[in-house]
Amino acid sequence: MSVAGGNDTRVLREFAEHPGRYLSWDDEGTVTRHLTGRACIVVGPTFAVVSSIDIAPGEAADLLDEVRRLASPDGQTSWFLGPSTRPAGLAEELLALGLRNPTDGSGKLYALALDHEPGDSPTGIETHQITTRVDHVAAAEARWEAFQRPEEERAYERGFLGTYYEEYLRTKDRSTIAFVATLDGRVAGSANALLSDRGLFLIGGSTAPWARGRGVYRALVEARWRYAVERGTPALAVHAIHDTSAPILRRIGFREVCAMRCLEGL
Repeated sequence: MSVAGGNDTRVLREFAEHPGRYLSWDDEGTVTRHLTGRACIVVGPTFAVVSSIDIAPGEAADLLDEVRRLASPDGQTSWFLGPSTRPAGLAEELLALGLRNPTDGSGKLYALALDHEPGDSPTGIETHQITTRVDHVAAAEARWEAFQRPEEERAYERGFLGTYYEEYLRTKDRSTIAFVATLDGRVAGSANALLSDRGLFLIGGSTAPWARGRGVYRALVEARWRYAVERGTPALAVHAIHDTSAPILRRIGFREVCAMRCLEGL
């Protein structure tokens, strides 16, 4: 594939902008996907994601009501709006209905894609797939620390760690894959990917504060690239925060597909 032009480019660009529609999916677990004529709504016990929105003018309130019926009021709901979102100006309409801009800087995103081996490989960092409950818990704790999640949110999500781990084992290599990185014998970061026949969509990449600046994030990207190549889908896509992960990803070869906007709330 090439991000520069051609039919393969269109396929990768579609995947990068609104991946939810193209993921390999298993509807037997606690995370469900609802593909409607106007949006892709992915719902789990602690989160919901709304993307690929195509509605008529004036239908925003109806869509919001639909999401409220599906999503947990105690979880975090994220709305991803790209250039294919319809109608134009939907973000302002949703804000007027009570949604908000994230306070953590994730409101401005770039959809990025990679179709060749990433460069600038770090050394001294070991990565491996998550296969044990110990790894699963350590990865969650590292992620919460990296994103400075408040204790009440951590406590809420801890209640679902066992459920998410069992579901991960069942769907591993079918619809998802997860990695941890270790440095100096400690878990230094973690990252996940969602699987598609178009490539891997990267989510959850995080580095513990004590390990930053040593290549952990890049090592986790490289681990997922190797996995994508091994499964015969050599492409990566991601929604990256404009001033944190996006600059790192650009340096190792990711190219911009489009700008995105993220809102949150119900």
